[in-house]
Amino acid sequence: MEAFDLIVIGAGVSGVMAAVEAKSRGVNRVIVIDRDIEPGGAMLSCVQAGFYYKSIKENLAAPELISGLVKDALNLGVIIKCDTTVLEIKKNKEVVMVNSKEGIKTIKAKSIILAMGSRERPFGYKNILGYGLAGITTACSTLKYINRKGVLPGKRCIVLGSDDIGILAARTLVLEGANVISMIETSGAIRAVSNKAKEYVEDFNIPVLFNHRVVKIYGTHRVTGVDIVHLDEEYNVIEGTSKYVDCDTLVLCMNLKPDTAIAEKMGIDIEKEKGGIFISDKMETSMKGIFACGAVVDGYTNVEKIMNQGKLAAKYAAEYLCGVQ
Repeated sequence: MEAFDLIVIGAGVSGVMAAVEAKSRGVNRVIVIDRDIEPGGAMLSCVQAGFYYKSIKENLAAPELISGLVKDALNLGVIIKCDTTVLEIKKNKEVVMVNSKEGIKTIKAKSIILAMGSRERPFGYKNILGYGLAGITTACSTLKYINRKGVLPGKRCIVLGSDDIGILAARTLVLEGANVISMIETSGAIRAVSNKAKEYVEDFNIPVLFNHRVVKIYGTHRVTGVDIVHLDEEYNVIEGTSKYVDCDTLVLCMNLKPDTAIAEKMGIDIEKEKGGIFISDKMETSMKGIFACGAVVDGYTNVEKIMNQGKLAAKYAAEYLCGVQ
């Protein structure tokens, strides 16, 4: 059985940053495993600039940030294995994985860092009356269609929700020539955390309807329109406010959920409020020698924070490894 000092599960910016930091701290054999076909995680769907790596003088676009991290990792001798799904992590730190070239394979580690990121919740999370029509998509999928596939999902779009990724999807649609008719927000304020995202709403003239909700979707094969209603302060529908809006695409902000399935399966403690992996002050999970960082801990947050978490997890993993040599 192939053995490593450190296995990092997840090749997003947090996971790759952890691998780079671990190698920089003298950890010998390090491998990063990811189910996607290339490293980068959620950042693969982004093209905007404003990211920093190594020097605050840099203002990198998302692909440049990923490229820089991956290049450093490979130069340091990190093995990055993509298109590989982790099936199970055993308590003795054996990792069972599968891919099309090697089939099912088990490798062993002295320490593990969990950096699986977040996933969008399923469509059922949004309680809207409608049918299985083309033209209903999510914010993350919209970014993937445009930035990775070069495909515009629709021309007349309504974005349901106003979180960071929803605003980024609306901005990208505008830049590519789509008409974002409106963002529909059930509350009375923008939900985005990032100030930059909030600025996009104004900079790109994206209309926002506060205290509204989509209650019905129309169409036979593809979305042709929706009914929206006005809500009172208790989020109840105000009678007589239903309005039909013509559109061909409905983009749903699905609330990213930490991807904790593997951790839960092996009995690692989950933090109840945020739904992420519970960690100590030293980034260690409830199982000794297994650490966690990034969106799998806190859910969606800013890139700088998850990269710093990756560095911290690697620091404490390296310290742990010094004690088990």
